[in-house]
Amino acid sequence: TNILRDVGEDLGHGRLYPPEACLARHSLDRVALGRGRVTPEYRALMRELVALARAWYREAEPGIARLHGRAWPAVGVAARAYEGILDALERNDYDNFSRRAFVTGGRKLALAPGAIWRLRAAPPPSRPRPTPPR
Repeated sequence: TNILRDVGEDLGHGRLYPPEACLARHSLDRVALGRGRVTPEYRALMRELVALARAWYREAEPGIARLHGRAWPAVGVAARAYEGILDALERNDYDNFSRRAFVTGGRKLALAPGAIWRLRAAPPPSRPRPTPPR
């Protein structure tokens, strides 16, 4: 999520994190991104990477739901807040060159109940949960 949010900022510091294979698939490279324009090719790249990030969040839910104590709601709400950054990136029409996608504190609070509810409904992971040491 941070990689997607910070493409423009990272380029300004000489860094480029999106995978080269993804860039090439969308006919993009460092020079094209350095122009700071949100083109149809760039939107397609961002849509692909946002979808991948969302799939990873879904894949992680069963494991997050199995964390002990206060860890599972904290990690679950943090994950949902980071997904909220992806939502903001989409609302910004994938412009992460001149706009920063973020989630306000109030929005994070509003996301918490849904995140907790979703985690409680998550199917168990495919592997048995180890017994914690006492």
